[in-house]
Amino acid sequence: MAHIYVFNMTRKIAHNTIMLYIRMILIMMISLYTSRIVLEALGITDFGILNLVGGIVTLLSFLNASMVSTIQRFLTYELGRGDLDRLKLIFKTSLAVQFVLAILVIIIAETVGLWFLHTKVVIPYERFEAALWVYHFSILTCIISIISAPYSALIISYERMSAFAYISILEVLFKLFIAFGILYIAFDKLKIYIVLSCLVQLIIRIVYGIYCKRFETVKGKLCWNSNIFKEIIHFTSWNTLGSIAYVVLTQGINVVLNLFFGPVVNAARAIAMQVQSAITQFYMSFQTAVNPQITKSFAKNDFGYVNNLIIKSAMFSLFLLYFIALPIYLQTDVILKIWLKTVPEYTTVFIKFTILIGIIESTSSSIMTVVRAIGHMKIYQIVISNILMLSIPIIYILLKFYPEPIIAYIIWLNMVIIAQVFRIVLLNKMMKFQWKRFLQEVYIRGGVVVIGGAIIPILLKRVFEVYDLITFIFYVIICMLSASLAIFIIGLQKKDKKMLFDFLKYDVFSKKTDL
Repeated sequence: MAHIYVFNMTRKIAHNTIMLYIRMILIMMISLYTSRIVLEALGITDFGILNLVGGIVTLLSFLNASMVSTIQRFLTYELGRGDLDRLKLIFKTSLAVQFVLAILVIIIAETVGLWFLHTKVVIPYERFEAALWVYHFSILTCIISIISAPYSALIISYERMSAFAYISILEVLFKLFIAFGILYIAFDKLKIYIVLSCLVQLIIRIVYGIYCKRFETVKGKLCWNSNIFKEIIHFTSWNTLGSIAYVVLTQGINVVLNLFFGPVVNAARAIAMQVQSAITQFYMSFQTAVNPQITKSFAKNDFGYVNNLIIKSAMFSLFLLYFIALPIYLQTDVILKIWLKTVPEYTTVFIKFTILIGIIESTSSSIMTVVRAIGHMKIYQIVISNILMLSIPIIYILLKFYPEPIIAYIIWLNMVIIAQVFRIVLLNKMMKFQWKRFLQEVYIRGGVVVIGGAIIPILLKRVFEVYDLITFIFYVIICMLSASLAIFIIGLQKKDKKMLFDFLKYDVFSKKTDL
C-alpha cells in the first residue's frame, strides 16, 4: 500500500511538473515576442516610460510576494490536516488581509509614489499625461493582482497545476493580442496599452474566481478572524525578512561593484543575473509542483515521506539545473558571442559563478518549504538572512585590499554554502531530519553525477571547436545526452528508475490518462 501511495504521489508531482514546464516555456516564448512587439508599437521613449512608471508601482507592492507564499503555506497546511472549516476561515481571512494590503498600497501610491513621480522622475513634458495614465492604471492592475492572490494560491494548494498553467498562458496570450492591436491604433498607444493591460488583469481575476467556485473553500461570506490574522502577519513578517535579505544581497553587490569598478562591471553582472533568472526557472517549476506535497505530508505527520520529499526534491532540482547549465558553463564565451554583439568584461566568469551558486541554491528550496510548513520562521530567518547580508561588508572590506570584481562572487558562493550548512543544522533541530542521507544522496551522489556527466563534453571541447550556431547546437545536444546518462546511471536509484518506467508506461505512453 505504501508503494502504491508513493507511486500515486510521484505521478501527481510528475504530471504537475510537466504542466508547469509547458507553462514556463510557452510564457517565456510569448513574453519575449510580446516585448518585441510592444517596443515596436510604443517606441523607445514610451516603452521606457511604461517600464519605469510601472516599476515604481511594483516596488510599492513588494510585500505582496511574501503574503502570497504565506497564504499558500496556510492553505496547503490545512488541506493536509483535512480541516475544511479552518481552511475556509483562512481563505476568507486572507482575502480580507489582501483587501487591507490593497488599501495600504493605494494610500502609499497616491501620496508618496505620486509625489516621487511628479518631483523626481525625469519624463518628457509632452508625455507626462500619458505617464500619469500608466501610473494610475498600473496601481489599479496591482490592486486586482493583490486581490487575486488567494485564488491562485488556492489553486496551487489543491495542486490543480493544469488550471494554473492554462490561466497563466491565457493571460500572456491576451497581452500578445493587445500588443498586436496597438500596432494599428491611431490613438495614444501607451494609454490604450495600459488600459487594456488592466482589463486583462480584471478578466484573469474573474477567471480565477469562476474556476475556484468548484472548491467548497470559497463559498460563504467574507469574514475576519483576529487569531488567524495575527498568525498570517507574524509569519509574513519573518518571511519578508528573507525577501529583504535577498534584495540587500543582490542589490548590495551591485552597489559595491559600482563603487569600486563603475558601470561596465554592473553591465556584466546584469547579464549574469539574466542568465540566473532563466536557469532558476528550470528547477523552480519542479519545486512549485512538489512544495504542496511537502507541506501536506508534514501536516499529516508523515515525517518519513517528508524526509523522502526533501531529499528527492533537492536531488532532482540539482539534476534539472545541471541538465541545462552544463552546456552554458562549458561554452559561456560562445553563447555570449551568439547572444550579444558586445560582451562586457567579466561576464563569462560571473556567469560561471552564478551557475555554481544556483546549484547550491537549487538544493535549498525543499528545506525552506518544510521550515515554512513547521512554522518556526523566527530563528531560521534571523540566522540565514544575517549570513547572506553579511556578504556585503565582507566583499567591501576585501575589495579594499584586493580590488578584483571576482572577489564578490567568491564571497557570495561561500556565504551561500555556509547558509546551506546552517539550514541543514536548523532543520535537524526542528524535526528528525535525515541529514546524513541528504548529504549522501544530494551532494555526494549529485557531485559524482556532475563530474561524470561533464567528462565527455570536456574531452570533446579539447578536440572539437565550436565556432558557429550549428556546431554549438551539436555540442549542446552532446552535453544534454551526457548529463542525462549520468543522471540515469549514477543519480537514479533502482526504485527511482522503476517509478520512471512505470510513469512512462502508464501515463505518457498509455492511451488513458488522468489529465
